[in-house]
Amino acid sequence: MNLFYDCDLDYLEVLFEEMPNYGDDLSLELTVFKSEKDDKVVGYGIFNPIKNISSLEFLILKMKISILFFITRKKLSFRYKLPF
Repeated sequence: MNLFYDCDLDYLEVLFEEMPNYGDDLSLELTVFKSEKDDKVVGYGIFNPIKNISSLEFLILKMKISILFFITRKKLSFRYKLPF
């Protein structure tokens, strides 16, 4: 799974697989990305993800928590530093 977050736009992309895809807008704040090959869901684009994450039924709780940590670290500009 790959995550991309844009702090300026408050936009999150969650991609389960990287492949040629297209987006279908499900609402003003949610886009589903589907494979061009077989229309399989390969990811989602979410505006205002912190506000909307509780309503995203396609994500399990563990993924939601991981995404919230990811966004928080990005907003606070935390970076992992190697101990050596």
